[in-house]
Amino acid sequence: MNVIRSALETYLKDVVKAKAETGLTKFEAIVQEIRQIINLNGPKAARADLFDKYYQTSTPEEEGKRIELFLSYSTKDKTIAGKVATLLTGKGIDVFLAHENIEVSDEWRLEILKHLNNDNFLISLLTDNYEDSVWANQEAGYMFGKGGKNISLIIDNTDIKKFGFLESFQGITVEQNNIEACLDKIIALILK
Repeated sequence: MNVIRSALETYLKDVVKAKAETGLTKFEAIVQEIRQIINLNGPKAARADLFDKYYQTSTPEEEGKRIELFLSYSTKDKTIAGKVATLLTGKGIDVFLAHENIEVSDEWRLEILKHLNNDNFLISLLTDNYEDSVWANQEAGYMFGKGGKNISLIIDNTDIKKFGFLESFQGITVEQNNIEACLDKIIALILK
């Protein structure tokens, strides 16, 4: 709970700063709601509706919901990422693709963090472009740090030795034009 409270306090500072810089009053309601959430002193405190909104636990109905995985890739590889996402979605796996799933006007860093926190599987599309992506490397590191499963797709025989910790785990080597061939391996790893 302290980690969540600390994150909310940081978010509150950012919102207060944005309110001060823009002078927009629409931020006031957000500021008040964040302050109320931070002040919750335990489960189902005075504002149970806010607790339920921000500290959700899974319900029995949700336990049967689909698996979502996080797809980490360089923006230069959006086409490959889209193909992988489409193929996995067709097999019943939900895929978070940052450039496709984040709505216009959403705070993209918060959306990425939300999905990294919620997902337990990450596929890294390892290409020469991945190495140059600051965000992709951080996404993989975040997943390692939280103990999630990272599946590396080594595209077109990319040299895996340049990817730090990702190199120390067995990946799946696949040609860009034959990604379908590795779907069963990916699904087996996810369902394992």
